[in-house]
Amino acid sequence: TDAMPYFADGDQAAGPVLPAVQPAPPTKQFLVTSNGGDVVGVPSYVGSGDAGDFPSYDGAANGARAVVAMVNTTDTEVMSPGSQPFFFGADVNLDPVTTGREFDNGNNVFQRGLFGTRSQYKLQVDSGYALCRVKGPKGAIALKSKYLMPAGEWHRLRCFRKALPTGDQVWLEVTPIQSDGTLGTTVRNKSRVKRLGWLSFPLSTPVSIGGKLLSATEIHGSPDQFNGLIDNPILDIG
Repeated sequence: TDAMPYFADGDQAAGPVLPAVQPAPPTKQFLVTSNGGDVVGVPSYVGSGDAGDFPSYDGAANGARAVVAMVNTTDTEVMSPGSQPFFFGADVNLDPVTTGREFDNGNNVFQRGLFGTRSQYKLQVDSGYALCRVKGPKGAIALKSKYLMPAGEWHRLRCFRKALPTGDQVWLEVTPIQSDGTLGTTVRNKSRVKRLGWLSFPLSTPVSIGGKLLSATEIHGSPDQFNGLIDNPILDIG
């Protein structure tokens, strides 16, 4: 499929995050919130319009939460990679404080599926280090970057599943975004080759941006709420 931009990418007034191109069926996106959480549009880095500002870290079990969900709207599943190569990611800028207590101790960037489900692809940031996990019915690969991302600075994160003759390989790329909006030097880590199998999901399984969802309408009790700014999320299959 073509790359799917989810967030507003232009000089729009601050407000709820909107897609750059309003997604027609078979997908749609919307905001899932609890305890007064919200995502608002704020200026992004130079040349990238607005970004989504997710709730700040609060350390509370019942703190403000907000996650962007993307779902299928027809019987056509368009967000399952199957055996195809694919990549996903986003541009991120972390708040100074993002981790602490168990129920608010992560920064989920992009995710479909949960840890124990048959398939999953996930990108998160823990203590300043990006981590990508891709899982299929035959196995899972978790790959952590060696690059420490300072808070308050923009970085582009990309996780790739490469389909090789001998199996699957995951690449994780972290690229600093300079103050003028240009890209710096990419730091790439590669996993060992391992067979993951056919990645597929129930039609109702949402893609989540900025946190963890139990369903398309319910935020997980341990939401791994992203604290900071996210811009230009992307999923590209094939």
